[in-house]
Amino acid sequence: MLIIAWELTAACNLSCQYCRASASHEPDRDELDTDEAKRFVESIAPLKPMLILSGGEPLLRPDLFPIIRRAVSLGIRVSLASNGTLITTELAEKIADSGVSRVSISLDGADAAMHDLGRGQGSFEQATKGIENLRGRVDFQINFTVTRKNQSELIRIFDLAEKLGAAALHI
Repeated sequence: MLIIAWELTAACNLSCQYCRASASHEPDRDELDTDEAKRFVESIAPLKPMLILSGGEPLLRPDLFPIIRRAVSLGIRVSLASNGTLITTELAEKIADSGVSRVSISLDGADAAMHDLGRGQGSFEQATKGIENLRGRVDFQINFTVTRKNQSELIRIFDLAEKLGAAALHI
């Protein structure tokens, strides 16, 4: 299966210490507009990929759901990669209704003490609340990047993923 990971926006509500996407609080001026984004989706549809929409934080993009709906209407399997902090009950319903097949939430530790070190105070609580809001509506997975600081968390993050009902744990 072909997988396309698209950093849909640079905008993000967090300022993670190690962000590989160089995210900022504002979208990048060179991001595709809605029509361009839909044309991009149409151009990849013949490849029958799985499309992972990430960022930054893709949930900050105002036209996210029209882009998702266009991709799904073309038979593309769509996943979201999110920090989870913005996922309210209402947004979880909207995600499920749009046809997203899975949401990945990044956690850097099995508790706030470890996770919040790199992502900001309160981000663990917000992310796990986002996960709770997704539960029963759309599959979710937990992404965990192993670092020197959190390598001792591996067993605990596995246990947390099971407890939360994650469909997968990607390390």
